[in-house]
Amino acid sequence: MHFARRGLLTIAIVTAAWLALIHLARPVAFLLFAIAAFNTLSLPAILVLLGLTSPQNGNVLDVKSNPVFMALLTAWTVSIALCGLFYVAAMLQDWIG
Repeated sequence: MHFARRGLLTIAIVTAAWLALIHLARPVAFLLFAIAAFNTLSLPAILVLLGLTSPQNGNVLDVKSNPVFMALLTAWTVSIALCGLFYVAAMLQDWIG
């Protein structure tokens, strides 16, 4: 329950930050969105290549022992969240007027 509350608070804060950034510096907001969208689209190919070069543990590739893979996976997850929350913030901005 505590984890869910912290997650909802994080989502609300990031959405509010996107709204403020859209109001105050629209070009910066769209530049950050473009970077997040580029990461969201390009990182899966890099993750596949890194995963294929990871050491093998039995019949399974051991990607969790590769720190670069785990860091890029985290960056990809954050990029997806930022893109989604930007979409929500833009939709709220449109509804507000």
